[in-house]
Amino acid sequence: DSVERIASNVVRLTLELADGDWLDFRPGQFVQIEVPGFGVVRSYSPSSTLSNLPKLELLIRLLPGGAMSSYLEERAQAEDVLTLSGPYGAFFLREEKKRAPHIFVAGGTGPAPILSMIDALHQSSGRKPPMLLNFGCATPDALFCLDDIELRQQWLPSLEARICVDREPEPGMHQGSPVSVLRESDVSSADTVAYLCGPQPMIN
Repeated sequence: DSVERIASNVVRLTLELADGDWLDFRPGQFVQIEVPGFGVVRSYSPSSTLSNLPKLELLIRLLPGGAMSSYLEERAQAEDVLTLSGPYGAFFLREEKKRAPHIFVAGGTGPAPILSMIDALHQSSGRKPPMLLNFGCATPDALFCLDDIELRQQWLPSLEARICVDREPEPGMHQGSPVSVLRESDVSSADTVAYLCGPQPMIN
């Protein structure tokens, strides 16, 4: 449907499933897309939820010389047909833990599956758990979806967000990584669950 640049090096790719096709995924899982003209596949986690289908939204980082990046920047047009498969992956929202306090730590394009998880919790019935989202990038121009995060805070009074950058923080931002702004007091219960998505050094 559309390719929208939402940060210096991130685009939002919106797809619509073909008539008669469906995709049953859990928030956090990923799909694989064949990159037209490159003969390779790339993996992305939807930032949308099942309730958005047949629309599917992906957040994709643009990498110099990357296959998908080259396609999106140079060739992609509305009405292009892409082939995708999935879902895959054991990283997904654990429904049986949905009442426990949640901590989300996201770096790079890590917010994609995290936003899907937060929306799924919002859409679920009953009391919403306490949620903390720590999201960070290197510099403010690399941040994205801040309006989306703020909107979710309006929907979910139990959601706290800490926006982090390594350098040149603007007012209201924390300096450091999404991990460095975690506090011991954030683990408010022995039942607290955490979901981490981002660069491997951040996960480590």
